[in-house]
Amino acid sequence: MAETSPSQVLATVLDNTRALTLFYLHHAEDVDRARNFTVGGFKTNSIEWIVAHLAWAEDFLILRGVGNQGLDVPWFERFALGAEQADASAYPPFAEAVEILHRVHQRSLELLKTLPEAVLDHANHVGLEFGAGNSNRIVIQHCIRHEGAHAGHLGWLLRMHGKKVI
Repeated sequence: MAETSPSQVLATVLDNTRALTLFYLHHAEDVDRARNFTVGGFKTNSIEWIVAHLAWAEDFLILRGVGNQGLDVPWFERFALGAEQADASAYPPFAEAVEILHRVHQRSLELLKTLPEAVLDHANHVGLEFGAGNSNRIVIQHCIRHEGAHAGHLGWLLRMHGKKVI
């Protein structure tokens, strides 16, 4: 049996985390995906915002941060870290956002599955630094954690929409 590289393990975990996101999105087909809720005075993000944000984040963290070449998607800047939340009318069509989410993910998996182990310890291309450093490995791990956190948000949003998914 062929040995699995650390990059391949990270790709597998990233893909497994995406499977949870897709599970929740499958259950969101018949809800108002643009709806925000207010909970304790806090306005939630919508399902549509989360999908577009996840596409931007994986592009920024993996394709740009590790691979140094992302996709040229004109609406990404509206969903970047620190961007003011745009009105839902400025969002891309949901089907387009989902298609970009899939495209970014497939390119990310292709990159990670062939990434030499030594490159995991190189500094990332976007200058991100976390408590544990600025390596590609840390950026990939952050991308996995980030998606997992937003998958949890999707689960809560579905509950607020009256869905019971777990």
